[in-house]
Amino acid sequence: MKLAKKMTAILLTSAIFIPFHSEAKASSCEVDSQNLIEINKLLTDKAKEFSIPPEVVKAIALRENDTWDQSKVSDDDGDGHPDGIGLMQVTDTGTGGVHFDKDKLKNDVCYNVEAGLTILEDKWRNSPIPVVNHSERNVIENWYFAIMAYNGIVPSNSPIDKSGNINDDAYQNVVYDYIDKYSFLSDYPLKRLAFKVGDFSYDPNDGQSFRFIKKEFTEGRKLTRSSLNFNEENIATTVDSVNFYIDSQGINKAGTLSKNTLVDVLDEKHNTQEKGFTSDRHWVRYNVKVLDGSNRVGYVASSYLQPVTSRISGNTRYDTAVEISKEGWFEGAETVVIAVGDNFPDALAGTTIAQSYNAPILLTESKKLNNKTKNEVKRLKAKHAIILGGASAVSAEVEKTLENLGLDTQRLSGSDRYRTAIDVAKHLSQKQTSNKAILATGANFPDSLAIAPYAAENGIPIFLSNQDKDSIDSETLKLLNQKEEVLIVGDKGVVSEKIVNSIRTKTTRIGGKDRYDTAKKIIEQLDLGQHDAYVATGLNFADALTGASLAGKRQSPILFSKEKELPSSMNQLIRNRKFSNLTILGGVDVVGTDNALANAANTAW
Repeated sequence: MKLAKKMTAILLTSAIFIPFHSEAKASSCEVDSQNLIEINKLLTDKAKEFSIPPEVVKAIALRENDTWDQSKVSDDDGDGHPDGIGLMQVTDTGTGGVHFDKDKLKNDVCYNVEAGLTILEDKWRNSPIPVVNHSERNVIENWYFAIMAYNGIVPSNSPIDKSGNINDDAYQNVVYDYIDKYSFLSDYPLKRLAFKVGDFSYDPNDGQSFRFIKKEFTEGRKLTRSSLNFNEENIATTVDSVNFYIDSQGINKAGTLSKNTLVDVLDEKHNTQEKGFTSDRHWVRYNVKVLDGSNRVGYVASSYLQPVTSRISGNTRYDTAVEISKEGWFEGAETVVIAVGDNFPDALAGTTIAQSYNAPILLTESKKLNNKTKNEVKRLKAKHAIILGGASAVSAEVEKTLENLGLDTQRLSGSDRYRTAIDVAKHLSQKQTSNKAILATGANFPDSLAIAPYAAENGIPIFLSNQDKDSIDSETLKLLNQKEEVLIVGDKGVVSEKIVNSIRTKTTRIGGKDRYDTAKKIIEQLDLGQHDAYVATGLNFADALTGASLAGKRQSPILFSKEKELPSSMNQLIRNRKFSNLTILGGVDVVGTDNALANAANTAW
């Protein structure tokens, strides 16, 4: 990349979290650097590999190199040393302790693109930039400051000037303009973050000085997800009226789809219009089935689509937990939380502890750690493992396997599920304190997991009551009475009035006629979620447990569905709360209500 002049040196001081891809892998890529369609595919494929929206990567490439010319070498200051090499205009100085081979940057377009994305990934992870909207990677607006850092954290890239006027010439603003114009055809523009003069501090006469005063930006409006990352798990909606074609090249028009038409994406293939292709043709066409009752099949431009439903799943509950971990912790995690995958009691209180460590929850069989979970622990580069439950739940053999992987282990457990919840709460109190507590039944999982994202986000411990004995443990009661308020989850049939009356501090009950209605009331009464929600089966605990850690991280609620039927309470909730983007957890064999979910969410568009 061509760095802005006088870039502050702090950008290159942190070691990048993942190493640059091997030379063998980079040089094995067979791409004709003179063929723009092949370059377009290369940029898309590498963006997906790095989990970066392809729209961002293509726009940066265009900003750096307006003809996508791999042979381009820039020497803007005439000092004889390149300021930018190849497609991504990278220099051999590297980033985060990773140095690049100058000859490969010039001669190998695949190596050049990987180098550019390694730099961008380093800026996302390690630059001293603000966080945007919990840093979900597939949301394009969240990349604003990483794009700035790719060019340089310098006054010329300040989002606004000293008077508060938008700096249209800032590198990241130009890149965003390109995304609007060439990926979305300006029909669905990106949301611009609201900046104030006090958000930044810099001396216009000193290019070395630029500081972020505000460390986090939260945008309440509906943001833009990549429309170049669709696969066969997605249902999308049209954000405006759009031409519908029989063929992928856009020659034979079969009509027009009106705004807010749902389409089922049939595969992830990018169909590029080859005739007259140029470096600013960033959108593609997807093969879709129209969900208006006609079941027409054809092609629609990506620039007019936004996802309504997507899915995170694996072949088993253990695999789904791994996929959730990859989605939420792509950059890695120092700590993992380990729970047994075939029973819920010891894991019910675990979401809050996972959030306190910014850790995913992974599932294990009682007697052994399966290979996929083991490989995910390695990918995360985890150093610590918190095990939920005693050796009868998660065996000493599993603990030993984790230790052999180089992890320190800590077990949170008690003589039963109620005591385990107490041990988790006591451990949590050493890291953070809350003046609230949550009490739910220990006899079943839905109520605890429905409120788990809220508990995780706010650091609130979850305690369990014994429905059979119509009582709570004396130690649980003692800890509850130390709080200012206890949220009782579930109606009187699951947490009795006798139990509630034994609590001396303030209590607030949130309960419904069934698990689905209780989940609805939790979200309504606590005012949870804005635009996004996760959906898990209400009939089994595993996906909701591991998904709750991701939902808490992204400040989104968990909804429950039956296998083939969306409960009316959930349907009504989605429509009333205007949830427009739903992520389904688990396979179609556990949640097969995609169409019903999409129809409910589409009303928010």
